[in-house]
Amino acid sequence: MAPKVIATHNGTFHADVLRTRDPTQIAAADAVVDVGGEYDPDRLRFDHHQRGFFHTFDEAHATKLSSAGLVYKHFGTRVLAAVLGWPTDDPRLELLRLRIYDEFVEGFDGVDNGVNRYPSDIRPLYRDGTSISSRSLQCSGLASGSEDSGVRSKDAT
Repeated sequence: MAPKVIATHNGTFHADVLRTRDPTQIAAADAVVDVGGEYDPDRLRFDHHQRGFFHTFDEAHATKLSSAGLVYKHFGTRVLAAVLGWPTDDPRLELLRLRIYDEFVEGFDGVDNGVNRYPSDIRPLYRDGTSISSRSLQCSGLASGSEDSGVRSKDAT
């Protein structure tokens, strides 16, 4: 059996995936995340950059989903059940899935889509260097000015 291929955009941060913007390689991938201009969960296509994309996690949330949120929306329950060893119909899973979205994943969605956490006329009292954006920059090596973060992935471009 051939290994499964997950494709995402080239550039920084994503590791252990095929990093490309080549439409031929994207089309051949088993799953595509954050590139390709297509949201089709049945075909494992999870991009949020196309015009007219305004999906949210559910009716109770207003933040537009990023690719991370899309993947979590469709696979979060199964992943949590597998990690915890619970059956997928365990009623605790829905509460946990929503709590993790609210406390963690929605932050990725907001940052990736440029959504401020508070109105723009409010000046923060301090800078938070531990935010998701700060950590992503640190992991990618951009915080230190390095183009090479030491993280290796299969880069097709």
